[in-house]
Amino acid sequence: MKKPLITGLLSLTLAASIFNPTYAAVDSNCGEGEVTCLEVIKKVLTLNEKYAFLQDKEIFKGKADGKAHLDKKMTRAELAVVIDRMLELEVKGKHSFKDLKKHWAKDEIEAVVDAGYMEGSEGKFLPNKHVTLEELASVLVKVTELDTGDYASIWLPGSDWAQGYLAAALTEELLGKADDYTAKATRGDLVQSIYQTYQMLFTNGGIVAGTLEPSLTYVENKNGSFDFTYKVKNQTEKVQTLEFTSGQRFDYDLYKDGKEIYQYSMDKMFILEYAEIELKQGEELTFNDTLNDLKPGNYEIEFWLADKDNAWPDAKTKISFKVK
Repeated sequence: MKKPLITGLLSLTLAASIFNPTYAAVDSNCGEGEVTCLEVIKKVLTLNEKYAFLQDKEIFKGKADGKAHLDKKMTRAELAVVIDRMLELEVKGKHSFKDLKKHWAKDEIEAVVDAGYMEGSEGKFLPNKHVTLEELASVLVKVTELDTGDYASIWLPGSDWAQGYLAAALTEELLGKADDYTAKATRGDLVQSIYQTYQMLFTNGGIVAGTLEPSLTYVENKNGSFDFTYKVKNQTEKVQTLEFTSGQRFDYDLYKDGKEIYQYSMDKMFILEYAEIELKQGEELTFNDTLNDLKPGNYEIEFWLADKDNAWPDAKTKISFKVK
């Protein structure tokens, strides 16, 4: 089934609901007693903030004067260099492009051509030629390995050859809406597109090294209750965005003598909302819950994240304890 290209009022309404600040409880008792609420804010980054993010990743470095010049038109060489820095490509072969012999981006261009993301024509790469929006879309679709056959669309204001690339790039928000996709792309357009491409590739199930590491501990209180602390730490090499579709953030099953006797979410109601939590490398989330009136026996409790689509199954963990 082809993915539809959503445009117009519906997409604007969805965007407004997603990007407004939301406040979500760590558990269902937010606001009651001394329970602390977790503030979850989905922030719309400005173009300059996205540029700063990509600068921090050493994907963008600015012009010779150190400035971004986001309003300037983008060249094929600049696009190739940014793609090479983001993906850390290697040159596999040598190309005999006549116009690259002493070019400042020769190695980066050759690496991108080797990877199949860009190509030359008649022995030339034309590194100083400006890139159109539809040409940018075609490169992004190749980088993200999207199948243009999966995307349905009405005719878009661009060349016939670019319709599939445009439908895929627009549906996945790798490219902004425009009145004419044959127009020249700016460095600002490149920042927007590379930021979205980076998020697609390196977060939420993309190219990730490591995982979200869980830990679970407990404290037995004098009154016989047990306080559990469940933590999830980002041990990947990238910032990770955790998505939630309700106020629930975690869940757990409680077992007594090998038999399940209780599930945290079964007797609770959670507000329906979309929220995101951005977890930087090395940061962790902490969740707490308390169990009372447990009868003597051998217990095991297993916690996991209640995130969208169970994107982090490795964040599940369990611990055993005994009630005398």
